[in-house]
Amino acid sequence: MGVSASKFIDALSKLNLKSMFGTELLRKSLFNLADDHVFLNQGAYGASFKPSIEASNEWRLYAEQRPRKFFDDELPKLMLYLEKFFAYYMFHCDAEELALVDNVTFAFGSILKSIYLGEDHNILCFSTTYQAYKSYIDEECAARGAKAIVMDIEFPLKSERDVEEKIVLKLYNDYLTDHTIKYLLIDMVPSFPTFLMPVKRIVDLCKYKRPDIIVIVDAAHCFGSVKNFHFGDHGILSRGIDLLVTNCHKWFGAAKGTGFIFRNKTLSNDCAKFNICHLSKQLLDLKPAVRSVNIGKGFHGEFNWLGLKDYSSLLSLLTTYYVWKDLLGGVDHVVDYSQSLCQRAARHLSAKWNTDLLIDDSLCTTLACIRLPDKFVRQVVLQYLYNKPNPSSKQLSFIALLQDLDSHIKYDQAIEEIIGDELRDKYKIEVQIKMSKPGPRKSSKVYVRISASIFNYWDEYVYLGDCVVDYMDKFPNKMATSATTTTVKRPRAPAPTMSTSVTPSQTIKSDINSLSSYQKSYSSKSTYKQIVNHPLFR
Repeated sequence: MGVSASKFIDALSKLNLKSMFGTELLRKSLFNLADDHVFLNQGAYGASFKPSIEASNEWRLYAEQRPRKFFDDELPKLMLYLEKFFAYYMFHCDAEELALVDNVTFAFGSILKSIYLGEDHNILCFSTTYQAYKSYIDEECAARGAKAIVMDIEFPLKSERDVEEKIVLKLYNDYLTDHTIKYLLIDMVPSFPTFLMPVKRIVDLCKYKRPDIIVIVDAAHCFGSVKNFHFGDHGILSRGIDLLVTNCHKWFGAAKGTGFIFRNKTLSNDCAKFNICHLSKQLLDLKPAVRSVNIGKGFHGEFNWLGLKDYSSLLSLLTTYYVWKDLLGGVDHVVDYSQSLCQRAARHLSAKWNTDLLIDDSLCTTLACIRLPDKFVRQVVLQYLYNKPNPSSKQLSFIALLQDLDSHIKYDQAIEEIIGDELRDKYKIEVQIKMSKPGPRKSSKVYVRISASIFNYWDEYVYLGDCVVDYMDKFPNKMATSATTTTVKRPRAPAPTMSTSVTPSQTIKSDINSLSSYQKSYSSKSTYKQIVNHPLFR
């Protein structure tokens, strides 16, 4: 850590933040979130810690002092150190199995470009797989003569038994018998609907029945939001996983553009155990989607240098780790608060709106999806269409359709955007809106996806529930003008309950407020020397 990032953590350590979850002081001390918005959409882009951003800025400035020395001599060592550090302390795997990446999109693209797809070499994913991945898989399979097979997951899921029957056993009995399937993609926490997949059980059963299948895990939403997310003795990750990708900027609080890719070492030095065929080398030769001068220099050599770019966010990960370790009391402590808040909020909103949950709240992590009332959906979309100056014939027909309360609401991505924009613009609530794709003669259902983190508090979810009811009450029979205002008051974060031993002084508060603009000329040589002389690095 450089000077100002260290100063951040030193000041924050005096506040005992791990006892202040859900308070205004923690939110302002640790995050840059706007005070006038309710942020319940961490699953989209995350919320970075202030010290992480500060450390990233410091590394960026340090790199500019002696660019050639930094990029040629120091950066390769720093990247290897971080990979060893996180492999040892967080993932409980071998350092040779873990590499840094900017995000899971790049990592998954690298995997998809590296594996062999062709006749009798197909890939299986779930209906919950991230849509961008589905589109990418479809494109690659079409170009290479393979098939993208999708296993439909039937909702709702009301219990662990439902998960076992509708996912695990269905996969085992109906799909693993197809020997043209060579790859299985598992979304560990799908973005919609959101729940925690029993990855360890799925992988272990899969490897028992089909040891030749390469298992790929998309864990974009897991690092920092799921307990025991590691490959150790008590971890929820199976050593049977062949490839795994995860982000650090969604739930781990890291600066934007940080993540990891895991490649099981058996893929490179134990290929004989896979009965794959003469194409096994092509199947398992993982390469980054972008390649530079380190072509042919191994897993780390290629992934750690993708050409000249900004590596500062990746280098700030060590600072992020110490925020979790020294300020927040560890991952378990954070997840306990966030998961409990999310599950309680899901139950409250479902009861408030008299709607249902696609996933029982007991299966949710720090994300949950609650169905919005049909009346609210129709009114928001009608309000939007009525306010358009010259509606098209298609929009006019849509108005007539929505006014007919017995009609079915058809899936349309525009509806997701319209409702999300209305909640943001009218009530200053940031949430994700998702629509289900219905079967024949069934109406699409619209869901709000909420998130919970340590900067969130109970009144924010009460406010969301009240705003939806307020909207329906205001427009019962006719559309109002856009100037109509809400009478629902936005919540204010509670003040922390503190003992006298941890009451922050005005000096500490002043330090925190001034840190964002803190600038100082310094050299990071001492930090660099400490890193390269660490026992793990040697």
